[in-house]
Amino acid sequence: MGLIIFVRGIEGLYFMIYISLINNIALLIAISILYSFILRKWYYETKVHQIISGFLFGAVTIIGMLNPFVWTNGIIFDGRSIIISVAGFFAGPLTAIITASIASIFRIYLGGSGVYMGVTVIWGSAIIGIIFHSLRIKNEKYNKPLYMYLFGLLVHIYMLIATIALPSKFTVEALYLISIPVLLLYPIGSLLVCILFQDLISKIQTEIALKKSEANYRELVEDVNNLILRLDSDFNIKFANNFAIRILANKYGEIIGKNFIKDILKKDANEIHTFIKELFSVKDNIPTYESEIFDDEHCWISWSFNPIYNEKGILQEVLCVGTDITERKRAEEEKLKLQHLESLGVLAGGVAHDFNNILTVIMGKASLALIKTTDEKIKPMLNSIADATGRAKGLTQQLLTFAKGGTPEKKLIDLNHLLKEVVGFSISGSNVKTIYNLNHKFAIEADYSQLSQVIQNLAINAVQAMPDGGNLTILTEDIVSNDLNFVKIIFKDEGCGIPEEYLNKIFNPYFTTKSSGSGLGLSVCHSIIKRHGGKISVNSILNKGTTFEIILPAKGITDNIQVKSEEILKKLKILVVDDEEEILEALSALLSYLGHEVHISKKSEEAIDLIQQHINNSHFDLSILDYNIKGDKNGFDLALELKQIDPNLKIIISSGYINDVIRNFIKKESFEILEKPYTLEKLKKLLASLFNK
Repeated sequence: MGLIIFVRGIEGLYFMIYISLINNIALLIAISILYSFILRKWYYETKVHQIISGFLFGAVTIIGMLNPFVWTNGIIFDGRSIIISVAGFFAGPLTAIITASIASIFRIYLGGSGVYMGVTVIWGSAIIGIIFHSLRIKNEKYNKPLYMYLFGLLVHIYMLIATIALPSKFTVEALYLISIPVLLLYPIGSLLVCILFQDLISKIQTEIALKKSEANYRELVEDVNNLILRLDSDFNIKFANNFAIRILANKYGEIIGKNFIKDILKKDANEIHTFIKELFSVKDNIPTYESEIFDDEHCWISWSFNPIYNEKGILQEVLCVGTDITERKRAEEEKLKLQHLESLGVLAGGVAHDFNNILTVIMGKASLALIKTTDEKIKPMLNSIADATGRAKGLTQQLLTFAKGGTPEKKLIDLNHLLKEVVGFSISGSNVKTIYNLNHKFAIEADYSQLSQVIQNLAINAVQAMPDGGNLTILTEDIVSNDLNFVKIIFKDEGCGIPEEYLNKIFNPYFTTKSSGSGLGLSVCHSIIKRHGGKISVNSILNKGTTFEIILPAKGITDNIQVKSEEILKKLKILVVDDEEEILEALSALLSYLGHEVHISKKSEEAIDLIQQHINNSHFDLSILDYNIKGDKNGFDLALELKQIDPNLKIIISSGYINDVIRNFIKKESFEILEKPYTLEKLKKLLASLFNK
């Protein structure tokens, strides 16, 4: 009978322990709901999460101790060891310490014979939980069920060891009564709770990762400088990123729901089916299509299409990515323009040569007529012919400068005379009045023809900006910067001005605000000034006027620069070689007028024979050779042969057009260049520079 009563007592004890375990697991399930909220609100590695979790787990231990299995007066058993160890295992040291502190305080408050054991179990469970927390962070295997079970077993082995803290009369009996249920049930309870919390944490971490990934994806999609669209199977727009909306909405309004092919690409009903068929006809390739969008600014978009099919191979949707290729298209257009420009340069070179040959005859004959005439009424007309011929050459040179570039032929120039001459011609016939304030003292070296182009373009722009008339003020002044001398030239008009948004574009090739403008003038100005080592800038106020400033390097004080005498001290023997009869005639007449002995030749072989014949008897001082001799060797090659025969022979190569490459070869050989057309004065100065050295 006594054995039966004992067995029934043991069964009752197991039952009570089991009920206590169920209660605590139920509490932990309830706490998991709150814990999930904490995890979503504060990431579990943050201090806030650990502190709040500590108080939450601590509250659960109190609830568990309020409904314990009471073995005898002051000795109670509950599931706090599971709660506290799990708190340490998952939430870490801070949570475990807070939980253990709250549980210890309440257990001491309850008092009784088991208080020492209770506090010992509380802190032991916390420490074991903290140790396993560290292990599971370092090694994933401690998150597996086997190790979680061993973790629970270790906690409750320690719990049994802690019974030594009970009064001695209870220790043995307690071990006898609770060892089996504690070692059988509590580790399983710990395992179940660990699995519950691990699953909960894993799900929430997955949710957080997905949200973060979605945020990153959305941020990438929204911030990328590509147009991203999602289209349904009928190519209606379901989604558009911010960049796509910004580019397309100005032109098409609300784009969500619109048909991409019909409304954006502007394909009609008959073209849509063909377009889709062609788009996806090539397998294993991402189809692309380029379209133009005309709005405030013309832009080009390259679209790529990624079709998405279901498991049956039916089109579900299309991911469409658009790339702004406007700059590439503009670059292609500029490249095409440059190719056209190169072709224009070749054409211009040929035209310039022939045209300048004609101008040479006109200018030469006009110069001779001017010398020989005594009729004062005719002289102004002859001067006008010479001036007009020079300006005609300037127009040809302007085209060549832009089309092919051109290294400046710098020489000391009279800037005051150049400004007054070119500006006077450019504004003639208009209502524009010129005000000169020329205060510079420094001298400049420049290419007379190229600088004339700059002055002419700026003067013409001023006239066009003041159709009803106004003042064009031209100022010059000296500048000294970092021990370097410069001359500043200012053109200031009172015209309509230039809008601020255009100021940084006006020197770009082809940019113009005029309906009939080519956009070349200011680009030519910028190119010429840059090649002279200078700078050109612009300031403008709408309806007030525009100011252009040119800064050019200076050579010294004008008055201190001595120009070499243009008079040659001796009579020269000169050989002229040209295939144009009229040029030979005009140039011979000019040279003869200057008092020189002139021999002429149309062929290179004849010229070589003449030099050889006179090498030992009154040799030639100078040979003026046309560069382009039709059906014969060019003037440069001929010059090299003549120099081999007579090393003392001086060479001038003359042409209506010589490109930069040939010009550099000529300079390298120390030959002089005489550009057609030329005046008597220009010819005289060149000869003086050669023979008065």
